[in-house]
Amino acid sequence: MTTSTGTNSSVRSSRLTLAAMVTEQLRKAILRGEYQLGQRLTEAELGIRFDVNSVTVREAFHTLEGEGLIVTVPFCGRSVFRLTADEIIELTMQRASLEAQAAYLAAIRLDDQAAERIRRAVEVLKTERPGDYDELVAVDLGFHQTVWRAAKSPSLEKRLNQIVTPLFALPVQNHLIPFTTVRETMAAISIDEKAEGDGSHARVAKAILSRKPHEARDAMIVQLMFVPSLAERRRDFFGI
Repeated sequence: MTTSTGTNSSVRSSRLTLAAMVTEQLRKAILRGEYQLGQRLTEAELGIRFDVNSVTVREAFHTLEGEGLIVTVPFCGRSVFRLTADEIIELTMQRASLEAQAAYLAAIRLDDQAAERIRRAVEVLKTERPGDYDELVAVDLGFHQTVWRAAKSPSLEKRLNQIVTPLFALPVQNHLIPFTTVRETMAAISIDEKAEGDGSHARVAKAILSRKPHEARDAMIVQLMFVPSLAERRRDFFGI
C-alpha cells in the first residue's frame, strides 16, 4: 500500500511538472507572436506539438486563461486572446492605475528584503543582455512583479497577474511602438535606466526606495505610458 501511494504521488508530480513545461512553452509562443491574436487552439494540435495528452494541455489552458492569454468562446472552443486598438489602450490604462497603486503601497510598506529585490531588479535592467524576446519580457516583467510583491496586497497582485501578461505579447507591443530587435531594445532600455530618465524603471525604484509614495505612483504611470502613442491619453486622464 505504501508503494502504491508513492507511485501515484510520483505520477501526479510528473504530470504537474509536464503541465508546467507545456504552460511555459505555450506562453512564450503566444508572447512571441507565433500564434496570431484570436487564433483558435485545439487540444489535438497542441498535444502533437508538445507530445503530451489532452489532460496536460487542458491544465496549461486553465493556467493561461487565468493570465488572460487564452479565452474560451462558447461553442467555438479556446483561442489566443484578441485586443482591438482601443482595448489595448484601455487595458494599459487599467494596468497603469493598478500598478500606480502597487508602487504607492510599496513605498509605504517597503521592508529591507523587498528593497533589496527592487535594487537587484533595476540592476538587471541596466546590465542584462537578453538573447531573445522571452528573456527581454522576463527582465521587464520581473521588475514589475517585484514591485507588486513589495506592495503586500495579494488581491492587487492577483488582479495584475490577470491583466498584464497579454500586454507583453509582441503583436500588442508592435501596436504601441514598432519593435526592432532585442539587442537594440535592451540597449536603449539600459541607457535610459542608467540615466534614470523619465519613463525609466529606475525612476520608479528610486521613489519607492526613498519611501515617497506619491512620487512612486506618478513615476509608475509615466513609465507605463511614456511612449508617444499613450502620452496624450496619460496627460488627459492622469494629468501627468
